[in-house]
Amino acid sequence: MSASPPPISRFRLYHPRVLSSRPGGGIIASVLVTVLGVCHSIAVPQSYESKAGLTPASVAQAAPPVKSAAPFQDLVGAAAEAMALLLALTFVSMLHQRRMRRSLFRQAQELRRSQAVLATAQRMAAVGYWQRSLGEKEAVTCSAELCRIAGLEPSADGRKQLSQVDFLALVHPADRVALRQGIATALHTQKPFNLTHRVIRPDGEERHVEQCVQVILHETTGIPLSMVGTIQDVTDRKRAEDERLHQESLLREAGQIAKLGGWTFDPVTSEAQWTPEVAAIHEMPPQTTTHVSAGLTFFQGPHRAALEAALKAAREAGTPFDLELELITAKGNRRWVRVICNPVVENGVVIRVRGCMQDITDRKRIEDELHGSHELLTKLSAHVPGLIYRFQMTADGHFSMPFTSQGLEELAELTAEQVREDASPAFECIHPEDAPGVAAAILESARSLTRFRAEYRVQLPLKGLRWHYADSQPERQDDGTTVWHGYIGDYTDRKSAAARIAEQAALLDKAQDAIIVRDLQHRIQFWNQGAMNLYGWTAEEATDQPINSLIYRDADPFYAALQSVMDRGEWKGELQQLTKDGRDIFVESRWTLVRDSDGNPVSILAINTDITDKKRLEARFLRSQRLESIGTLASGVAHDLNNVLAPITLAVSLLRAKTDDPMTHKTLDIVDNSAKRGASVVKQIIGFARGTTVERVPMQIESLVTEQVDICTSTFPKTISVRHLLPTRGWTLQGDAVQLAQMIMNLCLNARDAMTDGEGTLTLSVANLWLDATALTHHPGAEPGPYVQLEVTDTGSGIPAELLPRIFDPFFTSKDIGRGSGLGLSTVLSIARGHGGFVDVTSHVGRGTSFHVYLPAYEKETSETAAVPNSPLIIPRGNGETLLLVDDEAPLRQLIEELLTSHGYRVIGASDGIEALALYAREHRTISLVITDMAMPRMGGEGTIRAIRRIKPDIPVIAISGNRDPATIAHITPDLKFLSKPFASEALLHMVAHALHKPGE
Repeated sequence: MSASPPPISRFRLYHPRVLSSRPGGGIIASVLVTVLGVCHSIAVPQSYESKAGLTPASVAQAAPPVKSAAPFQDLVGAAAEAMALLLALTFVSMLHQRRMRRSLFRQAQELRRSQAVLATAQRMAAVGYWQRSLGEKEAVTCSAELCRIAGLEPSADGRKQLSQVDFLALVHPADRVALRQGIATALHTQKPFNLTHRVIRPDGEERHVEQCVQVILHETTGIPLSMVGTIQDVTDRKRAEDERLHQESLLREAGQIAKLGGWTFDPVTSEAQWTPEVAAIHEMPPQTTTHVSAGLTFFQGPHRAALEAALKAAREAGTPFDLELELITAKGNRRWVRVICNPVVENGVVIRVRGCMQDITDRKRIEDELHGSHELLTKLSAHVPGLIYRFQMTADGHFSMPFTSQGLEELAELTAEQVREDASPAFECIHPEDAPGVAAAILESARSLTRFRAEYRVQLPLKGLRWHYADSQPERQDDGTTVWHGYIGDYTDRKSAAARIAEQAALLDKAQDAIIVRDLQHRIQFWNQGAMNLYGWTAEEATDQPINSLIYRDADPFYAALQSVMDRGEWKGELQQLTKDGRDIFVESRWTLVRDSDGNPVSILAINTDITDKKRLEARFLRSQRLESIGTLASGVAHDLNNVLAPITLAVSLLRAKTDDPMTHKTLDIVDNSAKRGASVVKQIIGFARGTTVERVPMQIESLVTEQVDICTSTFPKTISVRHLLPTRGWTLQGDAVQLAQMIMNLCLNARDAMTDGEGTLTLSVANLWLDATALTHHPGAEPGPYVQLEVTDTGSGIPAELLPRIFDPFFTSKDIGRGSGLGLSTVLSIARGHGGFVDVTSHVGRGTSFHVYLPAYEKETSETAAVPNSPLIIPRGNGETLLLVDDEAPLRQLIEELLTSHGYRVIGASDGIEALALYAREHRTISLVITDMAMPRMGGEGTIRAIRRIKPDIPVIAISGNRDPATIAHITPDLKFLSKPFASEALLHMVAHALHKPGE
């Protein structure tokens, strides 16, 4: 067996030469050699070194191993070497750890520098990131830049932890679905996912971001571990892109509106491109490439030649051009285009020919129309009297007249060249007194852009002083220039004529009639003082107003008269017109059509005379005639009604005598009262219609008031309440019952008309008063003493204070035409004064009116008025006397015959006067009395009486009538008896007995 190598050989790899060969091992080798030397000197004896031939130097040089001489020594040397090696390794380890710490520190510094650079780059690029593990409830970690983009406040470490819900809430609601779908796709395909969407910041601001999502997989298993996303703020880029798209859209729209597009071609290959707008001009599909030769085919004749020459110069020499040409489109339509070329030249070589094309067809058409209009205007203005002009004033106050018609030479004795650039010569012609006013009017028109109108004088070298009239409308140009287009005419002759008309108008103003001149559009041109007095409008108010709406309430008569005057040249008639204060007036009008020197109608002259009072008098006269006719008609109606009521009255008397039944008597009383009431109404109608009067007799007015209340209650609207207040015993007065009844009725009718809405209360009251001299101060002629006061009060509209003094004037009325004659209250006053009394009135507008009539009381009561019968009169009977009864009403005749026969008379009946004369001639010796009606066919009562009296002058006659009174038949014979229909049977029997001289017992 070979001997074991020395221990040192086992640690050969730690030999200084070996260590020094490693990186950084020099220092370690030096330290190790030193440590090993110390250990060797202690552990190895000198004899061993000698025997073995080893020295420290030889150990340091790592000489080949020497076989040991003794095992013990080997063991001791190995232990020493091991200790030395342990110490050396410990020291080496400490040095290595120090070196590693320094290296890690340098790496940490480098990492921080890299992270700072990355954060700066992220801020500059506006890029943030987020990371989340793929657990169900793992939070999303957001970087600081992501927090800035989303408007979040980061934590102290510069990051932000968000739940998945809060993180998703940052996304715009409209984009959340797309983001969820993208993330799901990324998880499924394990491929990156990109999406541009919007983020909503807490302050409501929207930001546009580009997001890239990447799934992180396990290195060995490939299982998804987490998800990382980067978010870049692209809001500014998005806005810029939107603005660019908007500008491109505007550019396209502008090109479409202006019909303007671009084109370009390569000068070497002649390959061309054009925009869709250029293609649309050619009516071609919106293709982008073509050939120059194909584009030239759209032009013909000289237009093509001009374009080819211009393109050749542009291609070869870079010469730009601007041409207006006509082309024929692909669909055969002709269009005018403007072609502009601006070649691109580099280093003296044309590298591109480009330009634009615009459709100017409409502009060319307008230019042609303007040119034609200008020629037409020039031709027309040459035939128009006066001057048609264009006048302009620049912003610095310079005046010129770029256009003037041929009338300038005639009107101002100037040429168009003299005023085209400077209008001063035209202003120099204006009279010095009028020039400042004209200049001020021009400046005001320019300031307010209102119409310029002026009348002024000019002093011309040949024509002398002339009047001019200017009228024009201004408009402002873009450069601040004000332009007037207008007309100037010679006003001299018209001014002179106007002066003459003014003189004539001054004379016409002296006329009492209204003189009005209007044009054919019905606008008033002249309005004299008489018209002002008649209608109330001044000349300034009436001039230029349409007369058909100014003074006519109903325009139909106006247009009828207008048609007549236009057909025949004149018209005359009566018209109802309107005044300024709303009054209706009547005029007698005479219209004349005025013509010019050529015979053309230009205006209408009207002369109106006020005939309102005349018309009212005529109306009153016609009303009086109408009332007279109504009275005649009423008499006839009353006669018929009395003939109807008379049999009823007589029949009641006959039936009452034939029965003792109380119920029958009650019924007959009702019928009798109704007949008497009807007879009373008829009597009133006759009295009002005929105006009959009777002798004044002592009477009490209460009965008249009661009768009028009954009439008003039955004839007035039911919405008017009629009341009366009467004294227990009224004083007696001396009066005419018919007149007083008429007075009361007039007051009642006036009260009814005052209650215009048809509702209210009418009150009639009677009172006994004693008036002394103090109470009669305002009524001269009235005597102190007893008076009967009649008061009629209404709750109507009242009478204005200014009208109270006039209400008793004859024909004065405040009612509409046709509703009153104006005689009612004057009749009341006349009747009151005729009875020695007077009338007072009090009224309050809106509250009503009270009329007080005072009539002198009759102090001494007569036996007739004081006597009150206490027992019924005895009805006389006949002794067989023969009576001739004449009446055309068979029922009445039969009842009278039955009544007289039942009371002891023999009756012979006749239906008319002729039959009565025949009977009387045959039996005149036996006939003791004639009873005849006054109104009969063939022969009336008056003729019958006269004829019978010729046979026997002293024969007693009783006349009966339903519409006559004793005064109308008194002339026939003085002893004639009269009985008015209807009459009571007792009255007829008493009158028959009295006529036969048989007064009742």
